[in-house]
Amino acid sequence: MKNIIKRLQTMLDIFTRITTAVICVTAVYIGIFWGGKDVLSVSILWQILSVSAICTLGSFLIPCGTEREVSKKSMLARMLLYFIFVNVVVLGCGALYDWFSFSSWKMVLAMEISIIAVFAVVVGAGYFAEYKTAEQMNQKLRDRG
Repeated sequence: MKNIIKRLQTMLDIFTRITTAVICVTAVYIGIFWGGKDVLSVSILWQILSVSAICTLGSFLIPCGTEREVSKKSMLARMLLYFIFVNVVVLGCGALYDWFSFSSWKMVLAMEISIIAVFAVVVGAGYFAEYKTAEQMNQKLRDRG
């Protein structure tokens, strides 16, 4: 049960990071490619939430804190698979939702740059949070000893 709760907490954290980063990138992307004066429908919000949720499901590839440790090679392979999964989801849903057109290489390139940026922010924020937690735990151990 503890593992399930930890996994759900981790997934909610990842979902929040993804959604926040996607909203920031979306604001820039829409301003560049669709013009800053466009009025958007509420459907874009549901689209962002759905893509973020699907991308979060791919986080099952990444071990959670309560699971056994994996090698650096295995972790790198898992991160690569997760990155590919995110690319497929975002490009597939993006085309389905008419966020961009595959016929415009500039839009596809901008989408790929956006995917890389969001992925880097989400992974970096997760790494920083884990590092901070480990430092706090180490400090508590030093204080006890």
